[in-house]
Amino acid sequence: MHEIASFNALIAEDEPLLLRALERHIISLDMGFIPAFKAQNGREARSILQSEDIHLVISDIIMPVMTGLELLEYVNSHLPNIPFVILSGHADFVYAQDALRNGALDYILKPITEEKIEAVLQKAKLKLSARYRLIEDESLAGQSAVKSMEYARTYLKEHFQEQIDFAKLSKTLGFSSAYLTKLFNKYEKCAPVKYLTELRIQEAKQLLYNTDLSIAQVGAKVGYDNQFYFSRVFRKAMNCTPSEYRGRT
Repeated sequence: MHEIASFNALIAEDEPLLLRALERHIISLDMGFIPAFKAQNGREARSILQSEDIHLVISDIIMPVMTGLELLEYVNSHLPNIPFVILSGHADFVYAQDALRNGALDYILKPITEEKIEAVLQKAKLKLSARYRLIEDESLAGQSAVKSMEYARTYLKEHFQEQIDFAKLSKTLGFSSAYLTKLFNKYEKCAPVKYLTELRIQEAKQLLYNTDLSIAQVGAKVGYDNQFYFSRVFRKAMNCTPSEYRGRT
């Protein structure tokens, strides 16, 4: 499958200083995004979207001629696979919330900082990378389903220490939570939650055996902030408490 080395970003912003700052931050972060196209209003941005290969849109809400919300509506209708990030000031934050409800990937609250830009670019890159790595045709059958599972497994193995939102993971992959469950039942013979739990328990066993970390610290390192809940999950999986397991080894 064709791999994309970089992603073209379109910035729609009517304030020149802010537009240049966004462009500078995106270049400085060097996360695979190129601020290749700029527009001063939503109508200009729409024209660019109609003629160029765009992978990400970053748009102010309040602009002349055509607003960011109107541009978002166009993207949702005609180019729904393009992540859309809203720029919002405190005064129009309620519009940013509307944008999220209407399909925006995320928002950046002004004043912008490199940290804020980095956070949304990471989110956009995850969504784009998943799409271009996994979807070779419009269906998720056959080979595409296998690749979806490969990505899901890899993602869980790399992020099991975090709080996993399976609904968001499914959305990133481009299908429903029910389909994700179906894939795991087919290829792993278990639900996604059980697969995640097994990853966490295996890592917890290694930490209990190889380190002097407290039970609470071990739990936190494998994704359980509550020590008592961690102990309950561990006992259910291993028929012993973490302390008992450590004593045996």
